[in-house]
Amino acid sequence: SYVQYVNISLNVVLPPAPDTEPDDPSVGELRYRGSAVVIAPNYAVSAWHVFKQAESIPSEKKTLSQYLMSPISQDNTGVPIEIIAKDEEHDLVLLKGSFGCPCAPLGNQPELDETVYTAGFSAANLHGLLIVSPGTYQGVSKQLGLHGTLNFTAPGGSGGGLFQKQDGAFKLVGIIAAIGSRTIGPSQLGMRQEYNWLSFIIPIDHVR
Repeated sequence: SYVQYVNISLNVVLPPAPDTEPDDPSVGELRYRGSAVVIAPNYAVSAWHVFKQAESIPSEKKTLSQYLMSPISQDNTGVPIEIIAKDEEHDLVLLKGSFGCPCAPLGNQPELDETVYTAGFSAANLHGLLIVSPGTYQGVSKQLGLHGTLNFTAPGGSGGGLFQKQDGAFKLVGIIAAIGSRTIGPSQLGMRQEYNWLSFIIPIDHVR
């Protein structure tokens, strides 16, 4: 499969609890999940925000750091990957690891209402299933600057791919950045309703 599961695990030093000694900190585990698309042997592309929180933690606070990528793995197995370049403005990251093809060929920007396909894993990665969903390309969101499609995308699909079918082959035309959502209730509560049928995509021109 072009699309792989990203599994980030960190062990971080936590501040001492109120009833403990200051020099007796505890260690907690943090996990982040997402998807990535293999575009060449040893290279994959994903969404930067999948890695952003893990990368923001100071190195002296980390006692263990694992960045892994695999086709279906739900546990801490897979191929180690490293970040070799990032584009925070366009929410993209280039990854490197010891993996081969199949590699996704790059396509072109879809036409309005063209049939396109999103492919990504859910955050929970239930049963190791890659979720592929057909939909239609809907143009550019003026508010977000991202391309919109009517495709189902599960939370955790960020970093997965948007594909078009050309001459019998699926070609990568974008990277999944977000799903539709809106604030519900008082803004200070931070409650949001998600629209899984609306996906926002980083266009392929930023990947090239």
